[in-house]
Amino acid sequence: MNILIVDSDYEHRKMLIRLLSHYGTCDVAENGLEGVRIFLRSIDERNPYHLVFIDAQLPRIDAASMLATMRFMQRQHNIFISKIIIAIPPNSPRLPILRDDDRWDGLLIKPYTEMEVVKMLHECSLVSDSAKIFSE
Repeated sequence: MNILIVDSDYEHRKMLIRLLSHYGTCDVAENGLEGVRIFLRSIDERNPYHLVFIDAQLPRIDAASMLATMRFMQRQHNIFISKIIIAIPPNSPRLPILRDDDRWDGLLIKPYTEMEVVKMLHECSLVSDSAKIFSE
């Protein structure tokens, strides 16, 4: 599974890489603009991401704009495999309501646990064994 992690917080990125690398290859972006560029490159190269994990509080491009851009590019290239999970702070307003085809696939509230991330992967049909990493 190809995974893109877009998060400006070093500790969150480190935790997600440690966790998600059990399920596939992880690429990382530190801001929304970099995340969009990496995502678009994967589309152009016909090697799209199966999972994109986005922190809602990103510098350079906000998560809602990033999500809309990613979904637009998927439609343009007729590639629809990416599942997008957004992580939001507990007291922030929810992301704006997006058109149905621009929606995220999963929403996590910070601070989230590793088990919550794995459960979300299972709910998005990305993994079948949610206990895999916890038995190691």
